[in-house]
Amino acid sequence: MTLQQLDQLLQKAKKNPKTVQHMIIDYIEERKSKVSGSTLQQTRSALKHFFEMNDIKDSINWSKISKLVSYAKKTGSDRAPTVDEICLMLESADARTRCVILICSSSGIRVGAFDKMTWGDVSPIYQKNNDDEEKILIAVKLTVYKKERDEYVTFVTPECYSTLEQYKKSRESIGEKLLHGLR
Repeated sequence: MTLQQLDQLLQKAKKNPKTVQHMIIDYIEERKSKVSGSTLQQTRSALKHFFEMNDIKDSINWSKISKLVSYAKKTGSDRAPTVDEICLMLESADARTRCVILICSSSGIRVGAFDKMTWGDVSPIYQKNNDDEEKILIAVKLTVYKKERDEYVTFVTPECYSTLEQYKKSRESIGEKLLHGLR
């Protein structure tokens, strides 16, 4: 829609919101057989947001409109891998891929998060042993998308951290200076 069309729709909604509500319902009914339920849900959400931002929210029955939008069909069968599946992947993986598998399986991050990840994003957390001065690694904090809007913190297991350390040492032993990415 053009800006002019949006302005016209907004003026129409201010004058007679029920007319706009019927227009939205007609549009959804017409598009149901042509697009997916998730597309219609996104369209409904965008329109609802548009009208709410322009102070027209209570005069359009969004609950009624939502009931007309079909549910999005689940197309994928995503699931977490089992322990046995992870072990099988680790058996045939090289050192670098082992790190990726362990980070993803213990933290839940997406593979795309590795692009900007650095060694500085990995922070081990130790706990003092009560009997002696020895510190025990209990978890490893992982900052994902650091200094970005989507930044968040997750954790990886001590076993994962041990594998990362081994990988880092093996690269440094051949003369690499690892200052930036985990890659």
